[in-house]
Amino acid sequence: ADPAGAHTFAAEIALVRASIARWRSELDRAAGLVTESASLPNGEAPQRAGVAVLEKSAVWAGLIAKDRGDLEAALREFEAVTSYDELIEARVAFQKGDVLMALGRFDAAFGELERAVELARENHALTPEQSRYLSRRGTLHRRRGDLDLAWRDFDAAAATVTVEGSGAGDLEREFWLARSEDERALTLLARGEFTEAILSFERNIETFARYGEHLGVDPSYRVWRGELYLARAYLCR
Repeated sequence: ADPAGAHTFAAEIALVRASIARWRSELDRAAGLVTESASLPNGEAPQRAGVAVLEKSAVWAGLIAKDRGDLEAALREFEAVTSYDELIEARVAFQKGDVLMALGRFDAAFGELERAVELARENHALTPEQSRYLSRRGTLHRRRGDLDLAWRDFDAAAATVTVEGSGAGDLEREFWLARSEDERALTLLARGEFTEAILSFERNIETFARYGEHLGVDPSYRVWRGELYLARAYLCR
């Protein structure tokens, strides 16, 4: 009775399947499902739900291009997203900032990450999101050589995660704090505080492994990256 609504529902299902395929590293399949999702909400007058699906499709297309290492394509997809939801705007700004930083376009990256941090704060985003945005801006400060500003952002990220009433359990808070501390510890290396960095990486690896075991998920990516960071810290020392 409602073709547009049926198309929108089918598009949402395609996006869920795309997220599962991406989680399994089946990027070609994920990309195909995102394309399918974007083509489905084709009623005569797109409803708000249909527009939201198109927004999500563009975000997922950007994430998949980013996973593939095609940063310019990822940036084009993220720039194509138009949203009236400021929390989605914050997420897209974060992704754009992260890609721009990887491309070495630090000034443009700072503008996007600044926007992500501010929108997340003003709209009371989930504390893990706010922590993630602050940590990535801290990483950008480090890459620009401003270690004091980097440290300030990492302090703010840690305070955001550990605040009472965040809605996260102890292990959940430890996991998100470890994600932030993994980035902060690279600033410790830049400051020449090698032993402190080594201890931080070791704690983070242990947290990632414990978190994965508790939830029954595979933490290998974060553990292996943590071990590479740890090796870098020993090399620097």
